[in-house]
Amino acid sequence: MAISSEAIVDRGVYACIRVMDGTILYVGSSACRLGQLALNHRTWRSQGYSPTKFREALEKNIEDGGPMWGFKWLIEPYPCTQKEIETEEGLLIRQHNTRYNVDKDPVASSIK
Repeated sequence: MAISSEAIVDRGVYACIRVMDGTILYVGSSACRLGQLALNHRTWRSQGYSPTKFREALEKNIEDGGPMWGFKWLIEPYPCTQKEIETEEGLLIRQHNTRYNVDKDPVASSIK
């Protein structure tokens, strides 16, 4: 069951980082636990999710045995609406000028 964008739910903003130097490669927001969202990104094909620039890069990094990429919370989950957390997400995307975020304004593209 989908969560309404206006529902107050615990949501957070996470980053995928290059572990060796802490570079933030991607920023996203989610109501999932950190481990679950990392698994969702790493196994997107088998779960029927759509390809994204980030998911394909993460997949290639794993196949190449490249530097480890990890996930961490930038903002721990707290009760908020989707618009609130995506506003925070957009600020962090632009602040860190992330390599794999194509969409720099998540609110504009997901809240209709």
